[in-house]
Amino acid sequence: MRVKNITSLRSNKPIANQFIIHYNEWLIFQSYDSIIAVTTDSKNYILLDEKYSNYSRTTSKYLHQFLAMNRKEIVEKELEGKLIYTNLNESDFFVLGDSAGKFIFDQIQELHKKVIFRKVFNNA
Repeated sequence: MRVKNITSLRSNKPIANQFIIHYNEWLIFQSYDSIIAVTTDSKNYILLDEKYSNYSRTTSKYLHQFLAMNRKEIVEKELEGKLIYTNLNESDFFVLGDSAGKFIFDQIQELHKKVIFRKVFNNA
């Protein structure tokens, strides 16, 4: 696992309390003590915390930087069925081990099933 601060696009200096966590294939964005987003390097599927992902202007700013997407692109990802809102801050969510990985995997897998269903349904 690697943890680093997000860096400012203007000054290229680390931003306090804004973190990117690399855990196996997962990329996790944490603002202060809250997990905001979970994705992979490809960013094909994204999990956003239902409460904190739009918590403040600062959190939104660094979320957009983390995802390399603007608000419109995030909405498009949601409409495509490749982004879901869920509770990423359960009390035992990030005991970084098999249970956390399994939780994330289950969420992504459920999202993937919805995408496949939509493709089949829309092509029928």
